[in-house]
Amino acid sequence: MATVTAFILLVLAVGGAGTVSFVLPPLLCLCALLVVLRPPRFRFDPLSITLVFSLLFLVLTLVPLPVGSYFGARSQVFSRASTALDASREVSPQVVSSATGGAMLDHAYDTSPAWRPMTLNIAGTGRFTVMFALCLGLFILARSVGESVRRRILHAVVLIAVCVAVCGLIGRYVIPQGKSLLWLIPVRHGKPMGPFVNRNHFALLCALAAPVALSFAVQPRLFMGGADVDDGAVGGRMPVFRTIFFLVCFLLLVAGAFHSLSRSGSLAVLSGVFVTALLWVRSRPLAAAVAVILGVVAITAFVVLSHGGIGERRETLRNPFETASAQHRLSMWGSGLRIWLEFPLAGVGADGFRAVYPAYKSNTSRKSAVQAENEYVQVLAEGGAVGAILALAVCVFFVRAFFRCHWAVARAELFAWRRRWGRVSRPAERTLARGYDSPSTARGYDSPSMDKSPGLFYAVCGVVVCAAVHCLFEFGFRMPLNAAVLALVLGAAVPASVLAGEGGKPATLRWIALPVILVALALMLSVWRDVDSLDKDWRVRNAPLAEVERAVWWAPTHWLPWFALSQRHLERSLDVFAETGVASPRALDFALYCADIAVECNPNDYRLWRSLAELRRRAGYPVASAEAARRAIELRPYLANEMREYLELGGQSSPWEEF
Repeated sequence: MATVTAFILLVLAVGGAGTVSFVLPPLLCLCALLVVLRPPRFRFDPLSITLVFSLLFLVLTLVPLPVGSYFGARSQVFSRASTALDASREVSPQVVSSATGGAMLDHAYDTSPAWRPMTLNIAGTGRFTVMFALCLGLFILARSVGESVRRRILHAVVLIAVCVAVCGLIGRYVIPQGKSLLWLIPVRHGKPMGPFVNRNHFALLCALAAPVALSFAVQPRLFMGGADVDDGAVGGRMPVFRTIFFLVCFLLLVAGAFHSLSRSGSLAVLSGVFVTALLWVRSRPLAAAVAVILGVVAITAFVVLSHGGIGERRETLRNPFETASAQHRLSMWGSGLRIWLEFPLAGVGADGFRAVYPAYKSNTSRKSAVQAENEYVQVLAEGGAVGAILALAVCVFFVRAFFRCHWAVARAELFAWRRRWGRVSRPAERTLARGYDSPSTARGYDSPSMDKSPGLFYAVCGVVVCAAVHCLFEFGFRMPLNAAVLALVLGAAVPASVLAGEGGKPATLRWIALPVILVALALMLSVWRDVDSLDKDWRVRNAPLAEVERAVWWAPTHWLPWFALSQRHLERSLDVFAETGVASPRALDFALYCADIAVECNPNDYRLWRSLAELRRRAGYPVASAEAARRAIELRPYLANEMREYLELGGQSSPWEEF
């Protein structure tokens, strides 16, 4: 089991952190087959049930419903897209350019579809659902295995994270990887580090594994109820080699997070390490000393280091809200809340933020956004009230299960901190102290099956704090590798045998996993190419008419498919005029109609207004062309000279000349 888990993580890492095409469906099939062939023996608890309901909610947003069954803004959007597809077939010229060999260009649909899923971005929601299903499978598998397998799974997490960190450091300082992932996979944008396009996501992986490596360095066995005795150690001595090995791993992970120059990653790793080291302080003197030293080293390194731009990035934290990045994020968070108010119940669908955000953004920057840069805001915008309630329920049930699995350790910590602040009465002190000898060593446990590892408790507390901090500023868990690592660590922290007993039935998981396999195969063999990239700019810009029409139907609020549909009809009308000498005014008017919708979906993009001014001039609407030119000048004043011709044709003047 641990070997298969390590293989899945390795494939995700080599496959661009899981972003490369055709990586997720095969891994999902492998994970589901593992559940089918070796069904875990435990009963479903509230945490697992809530996670399954979350997956069902994602699947329901992909289930087609009659277009007429929707209401509000969603109904208007779908009706507009359906009308446009009908018009696209009607105005499409019957003769195409000789470049196509005289063949007719097909349309995406013979008739406008009468059924459509609820999500506003079918491709993005499909990708996210596959990733969520994979992580749910890993979480269930990590919960269902024994202590030794869980320890090996955590070993695999740390080792793969260290390998990624080393690759990132080598790619930055030794062998520059440029615009590529692991020197092999070219990318179009971003600042790649290791297998990640975004250095913030690279830093998150390092930050997630750092508290686990810290606990392994202090307590190498981690599942021995606090014992630091190794099976092969002579005379019960601490396994020094393992301690040194995990010390090196910890330092490499912290170095990777810092040298990524990610402020959110640095804050995440510092917060996680600080919490884990603070919890270790109350343990044995040697363990406490090691934990404190490592924590101090990490914090001191961040404060003192200035190599490679770390100092410059650190200085920006003195006034964090004055940076351009912070201003952009605050603007996006406000836009995310406005999106939620427009779609309050079920949101816009998982990964639908990229398709809706341009219509709601308040700034005039060319820079768009594919995520909200805040996981809490994004869950609210994409899942609505239903998604937010499910996410909150998952968090509550996980905390409940986590403290049930580690109740003795948690009770000792609660007792110690409350007694330190003088808030424990004598009856409460006797109640809390019952079952163990002293608060510094949690030796008594309520159940023989209860997890006896304070080290695991401390590590997972650090991981949870690290994840919570990073989610405030980034969307790192939208990367499959990061999400899989978090699922494995959290699954190892709440073993199902503790919650449901060893006699649990091999449940019905095989009947849940079987349809998951079939769905994954269907996606991989039929529509995965569209699910993988039909909402990506690089594909839509150069797509043929049929794919553009499908992109309009799959993401009807995204401005780029509408603009591409306008361009395709304009090109085809020009081809017809060049070959037959007969103009197609209906095609030109329809191109203008699509361009108007594109501008409506992205009203603060000056490039669209500039293109709209030219298109309106061609269609013979000089006054409307001048209005578009005025709006372009308002957004970018330096376009005044370029737009003067359109203003003169419409009998208007530049707004800046009037001022």
